Amino acid sequence: MERKYKPLFNLTVIHSYYESGRANDFSFSPTSKTAKDLSRFKLLARLKNDKPGAPEAFGLTTSYQELDGTPFIPITASEKPSLVFGVSVKNDRFMNITTELSQLNSGELFHYSNLDNSGVAVPSVSSAIELHRTNCFLRRNVFAHNFTIGTVPVNATLKILDGWNGGTELSDYEQNLSSENGDFQALVDLNGLDDGMYTVSVSNDVNATITDTKFYINNDLARQRPFAILDLSINSNSLLSGEELQINFEKKNIVWKYFVVFLKAVSGPVSIKKSNSPGPAIDFTETTPVASSSDEVTFNSLAEKFPTSNIKFFVSDDPVDLTETPVTDIQLKNGNGGSAEVLVKHLPGMPIENTKAEAYIFI
Repeated sequence: MERKYKPLFNLTVIHSYYESGRANDFSFSPTSKTAKDLSRFKLLARLKNDKPGAPEAFGLTTSYQELDGTPFIPITASEKPSLVFGVSVKNDRFMNITTELSQLNSGELFHYSNLDNSGVAVPSVSSAIELHRTNCFLRRNVFAHNFTIGTVPVNATLKILDGWNGGTELSDYEQNLSSENGDFQALVDLNGLDDGMYTVSVSNDVNATITDTKFYINNDLARQRPFAILDLSINSNSLLSGEELQINFEKKNIVWKYFVVFLKAVSGPVSIKKSNSPGPAIDFTETTPVASSSDEVTFNSLAEKFPTSNIKFFVSDDPVDLTETPVTDIQLKNGNGGSAEVLVKHLPGMPIENTKAEAYIFI
């Protein structure tokens, strides 16, 4: 009998930086448990394209009988497996173009799920489900947790709570700690517990919560050191809460700066502006660098190297969106209105590798 593969879900990564609106910068690696579940339930995980030439959408398909759609190997209500993948970034420049990464603290990563913090299925919006995102730390099932409480000497209580939102307390894992200087080093041993999200809650002598820190425990993923975790729950009908899933990223925007060195004298006002076609207009204002800033250091350095030149500093009035399509038609003009002379028709845009977003123009 011929097998047909019916989609269990399609995951598309949306990113406003790209002209297509989609990103294909990612790879997905199942944990060893997920790989076994994929085999056990006759599931096939693969990267797939919706259309020829389209960016990759991560697709997972499940094998069904040809006529009635019944799974070959049903998932029972008691099993409710989670499919867990490490998400890796294949584009080294992804960090420079993505706004959301600034929301991560050092060592954190993103956890994406089709369940929210309360374990409820995320609702669909416009026929697609945007996966719920949580910031967390990834650890093995035994790890050190260091924290500081300001008042000294002090006692602290460390508790382990099951789930995203600090759910059920696991009393067997509670620790009473003390410190002479307010610095604590606790060894958290979660051997025997299922992989997944846990909250480490620290309270002081008066039982006031000092910190709640989310940790995702998975030895396989900790070895992978991924960019993010994809954690999808399946119900007993072998279906997710929806077939079309999305992860959304927004492009960065940044203030652009031009240092213009006039090697020859110019008369009249000088301006920089980008017209509104193609793309939005960008206005620049000539200004004086802020005292003691890196801009002032650069400006003064140019003044020392070119003592007979006139140096001007321009800053964009608003942050400029980073886009896959290069920004063009940024013009340097001398004079006012329609009679202004175009000194440079196309000033260089800012490459995304240049996190300072500044350029030097010699004319």
